[in-house]
Amino acid sequence: MSTIRNFIRWDHWGESKLPFGLWAIASGFGASNSSDVSGVFITGGYTLFLLAFGFLYNDYCDVDYDVRAGKVRGVARLRVWTKPLPALTAFCCALGISFLGDRSDTMLMGAGLLCAVIYSGGALRLKEKGIAGVISAAVTQWSVPAIIAANRFNSWKDLWPFIIIGCLAGCRWMLIHQRVDFQNDIKSGQITFGTQSGLSIVTTAISWILRTEHLVIVLAVIYQLATGRISLACSLILAYGISIGAEILSPGIWNYDFSRVSLAFFYLVLAPLATYPFIPVIGLIMMVLHILLVKKFLVGEIMRCWYSIQDGEFRCRKTTRT
Repeated sequence: MSTIRNFIRWDHWGESKLPFGLWAIASGFGASNSSDVSGVFITGGYTLFLLAFGFLYNDYCDVDYDVRAGKVRGVARLRVWTKPLPALTAFCCALGISFLGDRSDTMLMGAGLLCAVIYSGGALRLKEKGIAGVISAAVTQWSVPAIIAANRFNSWKDLWPFIIIGCLAGCRWMLIHQRVDFQNDIKSGQITFGTQSGLSIVTTAISWILRTEHLVIVLAVIYQLATGRISLACSLILAYGISIGAEILSPGIWNYDFSRVSLAFFYLVLAPLATYPFIPVIGLIMMVLHILLVKKFLVGEIMRCWYSIQDGEFRCRKTTRT
């Protein structure tokens, strides 16, 4: 099982982008008061295979770059004629699911797959087109599930925060990734926004995107209050406060690598768990599934906060004794 997880790079999307997408889908279902449970399975299944395809296809297109950088992905170990098969399988599964919806669903899902294709390969290869690559990756991995859910359940007015925050957070995640991989990209000759602009520009962009995310979160909460969802708004405010408190308890340099990403605890754990109780029919099931997907991250964040508190108490005692 661990071999399959490593091959499809589950840790890169199965514990972050997938739970975020499923949270958006469930929220769209709940906000519309829909009875279309099958739509949740269709959009959720598509999201799973879209993400798997995106990463497998990227590995296939980047085999030579990864080898030069000293990174050998699972696809690189396959025989030449079998290298494209994993990505092709995921693509066919996502494409097949797209035909289970109506025409607009199929068109949007097809557009999502097209975005994944032109990001990693083809004549365009947006991955090497600076900021266009960052935005296209963010939209494909984070915003597309919310867009499809908004169309399926006709809940555009309720899912706009997921679409905007997904794009913003996705861009920030991608820039952090480029920051982490900066030296490897230079070594392998990979052209990215980071290698074109430099680390200082990347760091500045990360900072400003994060500020914008905070603004959108506040606006989303205000929207919930304005539409009469007082309990949900209060639940989200509590989750947001806990998230900020957790970051304060764990001081240091944030957003330089994936071990300390601002608002990750809010997006992946606290906000979804604050939302699911208000979603009828599927809320409890989706909550359990969500916890299973993010349990590794959740345990890590709890332990980080615990050790930070313990360290703070130790320093306080030490200062008092002195």
